[in-house]
Amino acid sequence: MVNQKIASGILTALVLMFSVAGHRVFAMDGDWERVSNGICGAARITCVKGIDGTDTLYAGTSDGLYVKTDPGKRWRKEDSLSTGVSVTDIAFSGKDILVATKSGLYISMAEKAWKRVPGKKDLKGVIAIEGPGERSSLVWSSNELFLVENGSWKHIGPKMAPGGIADVVYKHGLIYAGVKGEVFYSSDKGKTWKKCPVPGIVEGEEDGMEEGLEEDVGYRPFIRKIDHAGPYGVAVATGKGIFVIHGEADVVNRIDTTGLPASSVSDTLNSEKGLFAAAGDKVFLYSPEGYAWQPFFENASGGAITCLMTVKDRTGRAWFWVAAEKGMYRRGMDSFSAFAQGQLPRRVPGREPLIKEVHGMAVEYAEVSPEKIKKMRYAAQNKAWLPKLSLGLDSGFSRTIDLDRGGTNDPDFYITGPEENDFGWDVSLSWNLGELIWNDDQTNIDVRSKLMVQLRDDILEEVTRLYFERKRLLSELDRMGKKDKELPEKQLRIEELTAYIDALTGGAFSKAIDAERSG
Repeated sequence: MVNQKIASGILTALVLMFSVAGHRVFAMDGDWERVSNGICGAARITCVKGIDGTDTLYAGTSDGLYVKTDPGKRWRKEDSLSTGVSVTDIAFSGKDILVATKSGLYISMAEKAWKRVPGKKDLKGVIAIEGPGERSSLVWSSNELFLVENGSWKHIGPKMAPGGIADVVYKHGLIYAGVKGEVFYSSDKGKTWKKCPVPGIVEGEEDGMEEGLEEDVGYRPFIRKIDHAGPYGVAVATGKGIFVIHGEADVVNRIDTTGLPASSVSDTLNSEKGLFAAAGDKVFLYSPEGYAWQPFFENASGGAITCLMTVKDRTGRAWFWVAAEKGMYRRGMDSFSAFAQGQLPRRVPGREPLIKEVHGMAVEYAEVSPEKIKKMRYAAQNKAWLPKLSLGLDSGFSRTIDLDRGGTNDPDFYITGPEENDFGWDVSLSWNLGELIWNDDQTNIDVRSKLMVQLRDDILEEVTRLYFERKRLLSELDRMGKKDKELPEKQLRIEELTAYIDALTGGAFSKAIDAERSG
């Protein structure tokens, strides 16, 4: 009997332990609260939106829409919306609620019955636009952007680059649209569009998508997310990093991606506490002081992060929400650690040099540029036009001596005449025009060219190997915790690789990194 009680107690303890472990979330600073009770376990959470100043929250999933009106209660499914509808985005317009789904656009006016707005299907997002005497919404799919007013759908997408719409935001009267590899904005509700001068974005180019990094996340558009929140403008997450656009694209700041696996970024959030980015199952926080990204949250229960959000409850307290595929978590923003208190600087550092730039540094330092051989060939070809110059100099000295024999009794004597000095010079010019067709220097240049190409290839091969080994280690470092035993060894190896690259570039590699970070 006693043994049964002990066994029962052990079993109960194990059940409780595994139940708690299943709901634990690893965070770099403190614990998080899991708040996804009531949501179907098989459903994939796609988005979460809250109404500021209330405890009302809505969560979109692949299995429908869920609502939560009290922090202590479970999520309740909105069965009146549509059975099994896949929700992709949520927006609020006054007391009206707009929901974008695979089946189309739905609206609940004054929180009453749901109605489907006749029009397009397979929608990706929705934004409510409110102004004096008007109420409309922006709705988009993967290929089209619409302005919906009074049930009428008007196509307003940027005509200069149709298709591939990644995300759309509306802020301060401006519409920003991420289309393929470019960002466009409009100040007249889509009548005209201008391109944002975002540096480094090239359509179809995925810098940073190195071999192996995208195997578990699948294909993503080059522009992943545009965030309108926060006091620092619009944040754009791309495969080349994160950019912050101020005003009508008059200032574009690029955020360094050191410590951030940029190729896996799925969302970004610009807040007063700092700049956040979701990548895989982690959330990273940008540290202005260290000019680097630090892991801030990790979903230990598994599943990629799908959405980041901040919202104030009815007491005015701000909460940071993280939605993952299989769970939802929150934490009070007033409990963030000191490193999250810094504000995003107006001028932000750039990025590490690209491999092409490092190649250029190495070639310049080793003086093995192809231009050097071209200059030598050009000089040899034009050598025949330069004449062969010969200079001749000669000088002479003369003096006349005469012997005068006297009489029988008179002695002989010498008569010395005048001394004469003479000087002469000559100049001659000659051309060998046959060298215009061929000269022996060409053979020497060919030999030197062959040796230079071999040397340059060896240098570039070595630089490329060191560069990408370093990038792979940086990527591994991003996925490691601060207590990982291999962390010091990885950091030491990165420093070693940096030193090797500096040796091949004359220190230009580290100088470029320091210049970007201090810029």
